[in-house]
Amino acid sequence: MKKRQIIILISVLVVLGLIYIPIFSSKKIEDNKKADKTSNYVPVLLAQNKIHNQTISSYGQILGNAQLNVSMQVQGEVDRDNRSLKPGSYFKKNEILIKVDRVEALYNLLSRRSAFINLISGILPDIYMDFPNEKAKWDNYLNKISATSPLPELPTFNSQKEKLLVNGRNIPSEYYSIKSAENQIEKFFYVAPFNGVIIESMIEPGSMVSPGAQLITIAKTGDYEVKAPIDIRDLELFKKTESIFFVDAKKDTVGYGKLSRVGKTINQQTQSVDAYFSIQPLKNKEIIIGSFVNLEIRTPLFESSVLVPENAVYNNTVQILRDSIILEKSIKTIGTKPDSIFIEGIDDNTQVVLEPVKKPSDSTKFVGITK
Repeated sequence: MKKRQIIILISVLVVLGLIYIPIFSSKKIEDNKKADKTSNYVPVLLAQNKIHNQTISSYGQILGNAQLNVSMQVQGEVDRDNRSLKPGSYFKKNEILIKVDRVEALYNLLSRRSAFINLISGILPDIYMDFPNEKAKWDNYLNKISATSPLPELPTFNSQKEKLLVNGRNIPSEYYSIKSAENQIEKFFYVAPFNGVIIESMIEPGSMVSPGAQLITIAKTGDYEVKAPIDIRDLELFKKTESIFFVDAKKDTVGYGKLSRVGKTINQQTQSVDAYFSIQPLKNKEIIIGSFVNLEIRTPLFESSVLVPENAVYNNTVQILRDSIILEKSIKTIGTKPDSIFIEGIDDNTQVVLEPVKKPSDSTKFVGITK
């Protein structure tokens, strides 16, 4: 009897097991599915503190340090035999860059000098009569005058009467008028003030020019600067750097220099300021005014830091993933590079969230995907 009861009991337990084990397994699977539904995946960076080299760069344009807009004070036609005035043409100091036709002005000047000779000749009889001791002086002055040469300086007067006589014939007035015309003739030429290159030209031989109109723009060769916007956070580093290298579009280093001066206005959109750098060309390298160059400095960060993408930092905080929960962590920025920031205040192996989550809930579980 007892044996039979035992068999019945075992049978009942087996049946109950076959019924309830699938139920419990199904409930566990459902619980796991619910857990999976509340888990979210976020990209993370496994923090590693180390000493970094910080590269700071910018993009600037080469300008002429000594650059002039040239105009003339006279009106006329540029001589047909004038030298080439095309942009990119080089010239030497004291070379005549622009010659304006001055034939009419020269004829007028020759006429006035000839008339002045007649004025002096006309006063000589009175000089001989009233001031015989001054005869040799005025004869000598008359012999010096030539219609094709600048007027010599007027003789000095030895008496008030001699001065009144000469002034009464309007000789000083005509003398200074002719000297002014001689000076005006010089304005028909523009002489190069330095060795340089023509940057821009609005005229060519045969063109008409007007007083005050801009004709050409010239720049001094061998004297250049680079204008570049610099982030105000990086400005002190550029000030401390003794040598900055400039790289052209072909990735060739064309020159080196250092910070010369800084503008006083900050660009509100980019938070940068225009800075000006001296530049010296390297041997066998040509610097072309108007071309663009990259400038950069490499400086070691003496503090151990973690490099994270710029968009991972907000208001001096980052998000970290700990025990499947996203937390905010305060950090300190100690340097920057394009699109990235060097930060300190994060322990090694901390999971830093690369794409911050807006208002993460404590009930939401997160899983980090290392990038």
